[in-house]
Amino acid sequence: MKNTEIFEGERAAGYNQFTDIWIPGYQYFLDCLPKLLNRTAGNELLIAGCGTGYEIEKFVESSRDWVITGIDPSSEMLKQAEEKFKKG
Repeated sequence: MKNTEIFEGERAAGYNQFTDIWIPGYQYFLDCLPKLLNRTAGNELLIAGCGTGYEIEKFVESSRDWVITGIDPSSEMLKQAEEKFKKG
């Protein structure tokens, strides 16, 4: 890889909206992903490039108890994900 895109500032703040525009059918893909992985034996997921946790939300909303680890090079994106899933 020659260039690495880091999502900080405005790019991090608007990530979820941008993904819906950049990737046609993304919501459909996100809805299908937990259903497809429900067929696997394991329940542990590593989501590399988890961003704001947009994809993780679909797994949390599914009926299966997933053990999820998300990593991302953007500290701002990780902060958004942490806020999203903060308990209490």
